[in-house]
Amino acid sequence: MRHVIIRQFGQPDALTVEPFVAPEPGNRDVMIEVAASGVNFPDLVIRLGIYPESPALPYVPGYEVAGRVVQVGKDVTDFVPGDRVFATIDGGGYATHVVCPSHQLFKMPDAMSDDEASVIATSYLTAWLSVDRLASVRAGETVAVHSAGGGVGLAALQLCLARGARVIAIATESKHARLTFIGADACIDPAKENLAERLRELTGGRGADVILDSTGGKSYQQSYESLGLLGRLVLLGGAGVINEAGASPLQLVRFWHPAMRVEPIALMTANKSISGLHLPALWSRYEICVAGIYEILALYESGQVMPMIDSIFALDDAAEAHRYIHARRNFGKVILRP
Repeated sequence: MRHVIIRQFGQPDALTVEPFVAPEPGNRDVMIEVAASGVNFPDLVIRLGIYPESPALPYVPGYEVAGRVVQVGKDVTDFVPGDRVFATIDGGGYATHVVCPSHQLFKMPDAMSDDEASVIATSYLTAWLSVDRLASVRAGETVAVHSAGGGVGLAALQLCLARGARVIAIATESKHARLTFIGADACIDPAKENLAERLRELTGGRGADVILDSTGGKSYQQSYESLGLLGRLVLLGGAGVINEAGASPLQLVRFWHPAMRVEPIALMTANKSISGLHLPALWSRYEICVAGIYEILALYESGQVMPMIDSIFALDDAAEAHRYIHARRNFGKVILRP
């Protein structure tokens, strides 16, 4: 058995592969032989040591895995060895094997690949919680999605289209043709266009109904100003200032504490709302997350969503996978295969 471990915070080379012995499953636990692990942006921020809730070292990153059950605890009745499953876990996914509580597992649809399944429990659930629970996207509404070519962004785009919404994709110009092909109504490159002005233009001056913002910094203020009446802004992260080497102290201040000039009375009179999402804390509301997973699976089986895999890296190449994401090269998810 092998896993990728962080023993000191730093650049991608801080990720090293080491042998380990997985613990025996507890009475209600399951051991999974991992076929694919999703790589998520928080993994990169944790590696840099600048995550708000950075775990103690040494630490094995990875929140989502897919594979097959190889061992179950004596009180587990819902799964048997050989079952194809995916799981959400509290770290440890960059590994050949993981042990996790059985209630964190879900069986894959027969048609779903291991690669597709490995991105459901974090990327698609994050998108579903944003679209369904926080933004309550409805048919006919206009939704602007930041980082639309990333894993969460593409998931959100597909979920919004499934609800009959119009999607404006915010991404680098090199990704626009593919986003339009998938179904985006229009695209904006924020590095080349004024985001607020372009959103107003594309919505006939009304402003967007919903904006999902994972960029952070000054983008939050621009997104808020681009909302129309009853507009909803969902804050998902702050990937805009983080690079392979990390960020300067000033950048970190802008990353975690961007200035948003929103007074409560102004929020009320503007008829707008702002909400935030941090998925790890939401698993305490297990019933909500499970409902989201099952709705996503139903949409997958009906053909309305399709997890998009950009690149597959070997476990030994986890550092290269992180560099690839830092360079903003991916269109869809990056995964690791043991």
